[in-house]
Amino acid sequence: MSWTRMGTSYPSQQRAVRLASHLDRLVADRRSARRFPLDVAVELKLGRKAQETCRGKLINISSGGILLSVERYINVGVETKVKIPWPARLNGTVGLILNLKGQTVRTDDNLVAIKISHSEFRTGRLPEPAQVGNAFGV
Repeated sequence: MSWTRMGTSYPSQQRAVRLASHLDRLVADRRSARRFPLDVAVELKLGRKAQETCRGKLINISSGGILLSVERYINVGVETKVKIPWPARLNGTVGLILNLKGQTVRTDDNLVAIKISHSEFRTGRLPEPAQVGNAFGV
């Protein structure tokens, strides 16, 4: 999927990042936590029983929430669990996974904002680099 502006075509991921950056500037004064860009593939489990799964790409993260580009539409108010393979390793060797629980608070096409209610780092095996890029066939 792409969009066109003045004859130039952009992939939807670039559009999502630009839109997120623009939205961040518009509402920056309302946010209490700074957003940090982080480009990594993530796994989501949806609903109270976490029976549905979805993949996506993290756009940015803060202490209070995350913004994702996802492969399908997710309704506002859905309880969500997100697994993020952390780019840094514990003691330089052990893989870290950030597990988040939260609720979707905003959706816009393939963008989803999730308010974090619980977070914890766990040690674990990280996905192989080839698996990380598979969220959108990249």
